Amino acid sequence: MKRPWASFLISALLALFTAFAPVSARAQSTLWLGGTGDWGTASNWSAGVPDAGLDAEIHKSGFIMVTRFGEACRNFTSDIDSAGSGLLVSSGELNISETLRIAATLGSSAFQLGGSVTAHDLNLGGPLTAGAYIMSGGSLTIDNAVITVPVPLISGISSFTMSDGVVQIANSLHIGT
Repeated sequence: MKRPWASFLISALLALFTAFAPVSARAQSTLWLGGTGDWGTASNWSAGVPDAGLDAEIHKSGFIMVTRFGEACRNFTSDIDSAGSGLLVSSGELNISETLRIAATLGSSAFQLGGSVTAHDLNLGGPLTAGAYIMSGGSLTIDNAVITVPVPLISGISSFTMSDGVVQIANSLHIGT
């Protein structure tokens, strides 16, 4: 015996739950639009300045310059196959609540001349790519660091270079493939 009212009731309940379900009005990530510019300038990003709830990504040539205090994002990814491109922290602070990725799929760099960078995880390079973090000042505080040596080595070697500054790794450091 079919119960037509049952399918109507299920449809009505689904419509009701859908109507009152929370809808996110914000994007999950914001992309750097290219060129060199300041992190805190909304017009440099596809969905506005990143904050603790947004992922920040750079895939185009240019530098994202951090010079102010209070800059933040959930994850930061730099995937650029271009010399003279990536993240540049000269002063201020950048707080990344989850992962700082440099070269997850392409070659890329991060330069820290000063200021403060905090992240839960730091991932340099990937299975087929090399990434570099070059530090000449400031402080870097992370819980876990993974520096991946690409296989095959034709794409270079991932590196962390430090001439000055302070690095704190709270939990683990892994270097390898």
